[in-house]
Order: sequence, then structure tokens, then C-alpha cells
Amino acid sequence: MRIDHRPHHSIVIVGGGFAGALTALNLLDRTAVPLAITIIERREELGRGVAYSTTEPAHLVNGPADNFSLYVDDPGHLSRWLSEKPAANGWQPPENIGSSSPPRYLYGTYVRDELKRAVGEARFGSSLRHIRASASTLSSTPHRIQVSTSDGLVVEADEAVLALGVFAPDPPTHEVAGHPRFAVNPWDAAALDRLKDCEEILLIGASLSMVDAVASMEARGFHGHYRVISRRGLFVEGRRDVAAARDFLADKPLPSTARSLLSLVKTERRAIAASGGDWQGLPLAIRPHILSLGKRRRTWKGCALPGTSEPSGM
Repeated sequence: MRIDHRPHHSIVIVGGGFAGALTALNLLDRTAVPLAITIIERREELGRGVAYSTTEPAHLVNGPADNFSLYVDDPGHLSRWLSEKPAANGWQPPENIGSSSPPRYLYGTYVRDELKRAVGEARFGSSLRHIRASASTLSSTPHRIQVSTSDGLVVEADEAVLALGVFAPDPPTHEVAGHPRFAVNPWDAAALDRLKDCEEILLIGASLSMVDAVASMEARGFHGHYRVISRRGLFVEGRRDVAAARDFLADKPLPSTARSLLSLVKTERRAIAASGGDWQGLPLAIRPHILSLGKRRRTWKGCALPGTSEPSGM
């Protein structure tokens, strides 16, 4: 038996969806010191979160597979992984996998499997443990972080990463909440099953969750009409095959905050519109800088806050 006397640097990650799992994966693959990582996530599987837990085959990633590799320097990694898998979750791999959009559940399996691979190949005796609970409080001292969980456990670490993901909307208190034809969750298969014989469906919100709901209803054979309420009057646009826009981040220091990045993106989008170009090339220009943008993170009371790392179709 080998006893490792080297001290381990400890990190607690609050949230085990895509962002939390990818943070752990990158830490395990890139660390130069022994790491003891703890992920606090109530779900059984790490890496899925809200986005990749849906099991409906109609719910696809919002872009081609070659844009969803977990490794920026290896864009074909996901496509190769998919080509090695048999048909799964209602999806038969097409001939050109790289330009296809696989089901999100299958992508969640990819994230989960890559995290397992990173744990199995962990460097310097690094480790990962998963606590199935919700984080309730976080407190800090000059040198340590304490996270209390919903079941009374207290986790101490040198650093904390907040990977909180998407919060579900508060359930309505109106009497409509209990109506059998009301679905508060667009990914609740049983609730959507009850709607398939309706003549008309009202969708509150016109973003990607609406697209999921429509895809689910179409898969169920819904033949009625949809009405959509949108606060901003905007509608989801279809994805177009366009070339990447100019690398507008290359000629200046990278922004250190999300607000400053957003300001640059808005300025560039206005310039693209003025020249008659297609704004959908803009995310492709940002994608090569994702890792560098993520490294320009800030710390607050000793808690490391990660930068953007999700592919999100870029």
C-alpha cells in the first residue's frame, strides 16, 4: 500500500450539472498538485443538470456536434465519442455526425463519461467525491470555506466554486396551478401527456424552453394550435450555417467581467448588422476565447467563481 503524505488542496463545487462537472473534469486533467474535490449535487448523476436530464429524443443540443466538444483544442472529440456508441435514446447516428445535433440526454452521458474518465486518470492521487444533497449555507474565514448541506453535513475546503446553473421558476400560487391541463414544467413528460388531445395550447415564454415544449407535443402527435406570449416580442431563430465573424476579441485585452464582454458583443453585433452580415457568426468568433475568458475569473471572500465554459452551441 502506498501512503501519500503530500497535502491535498481541497475544493468544494456547489452544483454538479454541466458547469460543475466540467469544472471538476478540467481541474483533474490540468492540476499540478494533489486535489481533493467535493461536488454537492442532489441528483444521482453528475453532468446532466436541468439541460441534459431530459430523456425525450426530440430535445436536441442547439448546434452541430463539432461545436459541442468538451475540448476546445479537439473539436471532433464528441463526434468520435458518438460514432463509437450504438443507437441510443431514440437517436441513430447519421453519416455526418459532426454536423448533426444529438439528443441532449446523450450529450449528458458524454459529460458524465468524460468526468468518470478524468477521475480514473486523476493525477497526483487527486480524488472526487459526490455528496447527494443541496447546499444550504456558505461561510468563509481568511483561509477556509465551509458549506453546510440540507442533511446537516458541513464540508470544509480551501476554495469553493459556485456552479449553480438554472433555477426553476417559482410555482404559481393561483388555483390554475392544480389544473390537470396546466404544466408548470416544460420537461414534465406526464404533464405533457395530458395535453396531447387539447385543441389549443398557450405557451408563456418564447425562448428555448418553448421550443422544447413544442417539440415534445409534436412528438406526441398534437394536432391543435399554439399561442405564444412573449414579454419582449422576440422569437427563436433557426440556426443557419454561417462562417465565423471576424475575431473582434483578438486586437485588445480580453474583458474581465461578463458585463464588459456583453458590451463588446453588442458593439460588434451592431457593426455586423450595419454591414449586412449575419449575427450568427458572432458566437463562432467568441468560442476560441472561451478558456481564456474563463481564466479571467474573480474571487470573492476566497470563493473562486468560474468563467463561462459551456459550449452552448458556439
